Amino acid sequence: MVFYAPPYQPPPITILIGALAIVILVAASLHLRPRRPQVLPRPPAPGLLGVITLALGLPWYGIIMLAFTSDPKFRALPFWIPMTGGIAWAAMVFLIIRRWSSASGWGDAHRYALIFGAVMVPIVGGFAGSGSWPRTDRMGKTVFDLIAIFLLIALGRVLQNRSSTDSLQKPVN
Repeated sequence: MVFYAPPYQPPPITILIGALAIVILVAASLHLRPRRPQVLPRPPAPGLLGVITLALGLPWYGIIMLAFTSDPKFRALPFWIPMTGGIAWAAMVFLIIRRWSSASGWGDAHRYALIFGAVMVPIVGGFAGSGSWPRTDRMGKTVFDLIAIFLLIALGRVLQNRSSTDSLQKPVN
């Protein structure tokens, strides 16, 4: 047994509510209007933003690991503690990213760095609990992670080429 959680099959109503919540959040996000850039301090450089995003995402693995640990001191932790911590962490990260993305100077490179850092979270964090996995699973994770990194780099190059092409086509005032 790799994960020390008892088998659980959620009731169909729970699955339905979860699916409905996803649909509502997606629909709401499609109807949000972009905020006008404000006079705020510039966001971090894209490279630094990717690293910050990775650092802000990794604590989620700590919260998830609480659910799957065999350590009795963590298994006895009341449910509300990690839930409250997770909600507070999510709110803090949301407010930080919202502030940065509202500042003038936020662009495609920042959005790409945010995505790159977020995708790196399960790539890096996933290895934390993989020590007890079968060798084939670890090898598969490594191969798929490398493919994901390669595709992210390819996307970055496409965006960079598109950005340089767009800047060449803009009329000079």
